[in-house]
Amino acid sequence: MNKNVNIKFLPIFLVFLSILLLSSTTTASDNNDTWSQFHKDNAHTGFSSGEAPDSGKLLWVSDPIWAIPSSSPVIAKGKVFVKCGVDHAPDPMSTNPDELRIVTIDEFTGNVTSSDEIGLVVPGWGSLCYGNGKILYGRTEALNGGAMFADGKVFDSDGQSHHYYCTDAETEKELWNFTVTGVATGTPAYYEGKVYLTSGPLFSSPGHVYCVDAESGNELWNQTLSYEAGGSPAVSEGVVYVTTYDGKLYALNAEDGSVLWNETVPSTDVSSTPAIAYGNIYISGGCPGFSTIETYCFNATTHELVWNTSAEDKIGGWTTSVAVADGMVFAGKHAEDDYFGHAGTYALDAYTGNVVWSYPNGGASPAISDGIVFTIGDDGRVYAFADPEKVLPSVSIKCNMSSLDFGSLASGVRSSTHLNIINTGNSDVTISAELGSGSSQLYNNSLFFGSIFWSQYSKLISSRNTEEMELVLDVPVGYEGELDKAEGNLIFWGEAV
Repeated sequence: MNKNVNIKFLPIFLVFLSILLLSSTTTASDNNDTWSQFHKDNAHTGFSSGEAPDSGKLLWVSDPIWAIPSSSPVIAKGKVFVKCGVDHAPDPMSTNPDELRIVTIDEFTGNVTSSDEIGLVVPGWGSLCYGNGKILYGRTEALNGGAMFADGKVFDSDGQSHHYYCTDAETEKELWNFTVTGVATGTPAYYEGKVYLTSGPLFSSPGHVYCVDAESGNELWNQTLSYEAGGSPAVSEGVVYVTTYDGKLYALNAEDGSVLWNETVPSTDVSSTPAIAYGNIYISGGCPGFSTIETYCFNATTHELVWNTSAEDKIGGWTTSVAVADGMVFAGKHAEDDYFGHAGTYALDAYTGNVVWSYPNGGASPAISDGIVFTIGDDGRVYAFADPEKVLPSVSIKCNMSSLDFGSLASGVRSSTHLNIINTGNSDVTISAELGSGSSQLYNNSLFFGSIFWSQYSKLISSRNTEEMELVLDVPVGYEGELDKAEGNLIFWGEAV
């Protein structure tokens, strides 16, 4: 199978080489089911319809990036976006602003592609959100509630100032705001033109759930709960599911807010968001040193407890919002005596609760996209789990930049620059080069890869490896051509081995 990378040389006097990558990819399987918002989507269902790994095989582990403990990554456009500290691990319980940044990671390689500082922001564990072509991180004063995108609008909160906001995603103009009783703690959920909000005094009673019209911000109903609703609501099939910190799971009618049922779980200390799948509701609860730590499955219709993990295993936690896919529930395990950091990732059978696989790091509110499970560990790294043969493209070649600069050219002068070709696919690839039609004689006669003439270049690049190349333009003595008119097309051919 041949794949090609086209590099077009543009006629600029300093000879910048504009790179256009035309390599197509062949995927191993159809896993496309993105996770671009907190808990998967704007309804926070926590369920991916795609595939998920059936073993704890690592695809990659990121460098230490000071990812905020208990936070969850989002995935979009082949990138993983993570909220991080700049030079230390932020305290997710602090209400004081800290210098934060958004780190972008290649979904399939784990390589950091960018790091963008966002200034002083309260370092809660609220998730990022991808919407309208950009990453949204909520308001600087928000606590543990992130931003949500729906219908061209952004919904977020200001924590202890008691408000939720709606802004136009394009103009960033505020459309409305809504005042709640207590702290605005959660990430808003969206369902059929309505927005669902949670609030309550921190670690106290009572809690509240509100339903407001997404267009006007007018309140449609509110419901008082036994205790602070510290997590975010999840909505599916006309039912709003929410947890309270005293250890209750509520199911509310999405139309009028009436309580359909509520169940008490052995774990108090619950600030997680329910996941909804297979006719069940999945939640985690418990805090190290304070209460039993377990993960639970309730039948959504009968609200009976289907299964729960053992207290001895300590799978789950008060900040762990589980994710569900491919018949499995993905949860985490808190690090020893750590309220926020996680040091264990678990895949549980969604129907029995039995452990399918585990890994001794990661675990914070997993996200699932393209058949890969992503989660953050107490060491500030992102862990990605998947079998490379199932999720990586068979052939995929990338360049590390969009342009190259040979500098100012002159007769008899040898100029060089560097280019990385990255094999992100699952197959080893042999790379060779070809100059396309219309290329000037300067490139035909004077282009080298290191000391090798371009037409003789051939290199094997192993799967998930990078070839660092020196491109040399050796302008002959007495060259009389117009250097600023030199142009051509350099094509790399990649043949799977």
